[in-house]
Amino acid sequence: MNLPTFPRYLHDFSMLVVGSPQHSIWPLILTIWLFNLTEHANGYVMVLMIGYMSHIIADMLTDSGVPLLWPVQKRFGITICKTGGVLEHIVAYGLLAVALIL
Repeated sequence: MNLPTFPRYLHDFSMLVVGSPQHSIWPLILTIWLFNLTEHANGYVMVLMIGYMSHIIADMLTDSGVPLLWPVQKRFGITICKTGGVLEHIVAYGLLAVALIL
């Protein structure tokens, strides 16, 4: 696999899972319930939840949207960039660089 085509493989894989329950609000609610964050907030759990929520929000910015209320098939989102488009890659890699620096 050469480097220029690598983002294409990521895009193809992501299209398999974006319509799944992992991209809905239910895992977040389950995590909050399981760890009871109001009393036993664990730093690692908080970091994972922030990462999960930011991923869902980022997916909502694409034209594909996210099925937040899965299994209801309605997708929610604000179309700012096209899925797999240049702007999506610029934003994603830019945020990755910022996260690695922090």
